[in-house]
Amino acid sequence: MNSLLKILISAALLVAATAMILVSCKKDLQDHDLTIQSNEQSLEAKQVFEKINKFFAQRDAYHSGMKSDNGTVTAEEARSILDASINYEFTDLNRYLADTEFDTLRYAAPATDAQGNVAVNDIIDLYDSFASDITGRADSVNYFMIVYPQGNSRNDDVEVVFTRGIGVPTPPPTPYPGPFEDDDNWIWSLDNGKCEIGGYSDAAQELTKKFSNSQTRDLGIDTMDSDPGTAWDIEYKKLYPKNHNNTESCSEYWLFHADRVPEEDVSTYCIPYEDMNCYWRSINRNVVMQTGCFHYSPNFNSPYRKIEIHGFGDLYEKDSNLYEIYHYAYITYYKTGNAQ
Repeated sequence: MNSLLKILISAALLVAATAMILVSCKKDLQDHDLTIQSNEQSLEAKQVFEKINKFFAQRDAYHSGMKSDNGTVTAEEARSILDASINYEFTDLNRYLADTEFDTLRYAAPATDAQGNVAVNDIIDLYDSFASDITGRADSVNYFMIVYPQGNSRNDDVEVVFTRGIGVPTPPPTPYPGPFEDDDNWIWSLDNGKCEIGGYSDAAQELTKKFSNSQTRDLGIDTMDSDPGTAWDIEYKKLYPKNHNNTESCSEYWLFHADRVPEEDVSTYCIPYEDMNCYWRSINRNVVMQTGCFHYSPNFNSPYRKIEIHGFGDLYEKDSNLYEIYHYAYITYYKTGNAQ
């Protein structure tokens, strides 16, 4: 099974398992949102898997010599099929690429019938053309997003936008430790200021500030300013520390997380500047960098636009008044394709 789908399904299973553990171990946990998210992700992963299997079965039948009629689908469903199938076959989220840049392959959009639908067989032909064009380069490309023309689009091509680079076996070392100075010791959340000093702001807000003024990236696609029908914002799900382990030794998870914190320490729990830099580096590596595992939306394979870090706490053990406190990331991605 391809890595992209593995991650979709693994994420669903992880959230489901996490919800079950929280229900059994935390007496007063407010996990309603996590339970809903788990159900939605499980259903979505199943639907994606079924869609991919159906398309490849239709492709096999089409190439069997029978040239069977596989019917028609809407233009948006055609985009979705290409998005899921191409990423299933060619994306590997564990692959690191150096010297990355965006590239685009363009194909004439399949003709539409009187109802505006396109033949699945034409989608298969387009997929086959792309697979042929990418042959021999699969180890140096990643993360594909499909831009499908709308009815009034100036561009009649289907664009497959992807990251192209040089495949290397391991991620490069971090070139610098981070922007936080030795007096940047911040309380984890609650707007309680610096450690032992107080004031306003907190660690979550300070981390967010470091990413709020990022320069606009060249996406290799039309942006909201030029064609609002081609790219716009989509708010994606929250990401939690346990969604990803840190690849550095400075912390276990890529975002801040602490278990069994006494109630009296919650409002003053301190994140020292070395740890602030650790989380800053992990956010850069996992979200900002084009090779990061959270840089692209798994729904639309479009790059991130901004990230916000927030703090949250759950009662871990009611009788002891021990808390689990952590940061979570809320990422806004560009969304490409047809507006619905």
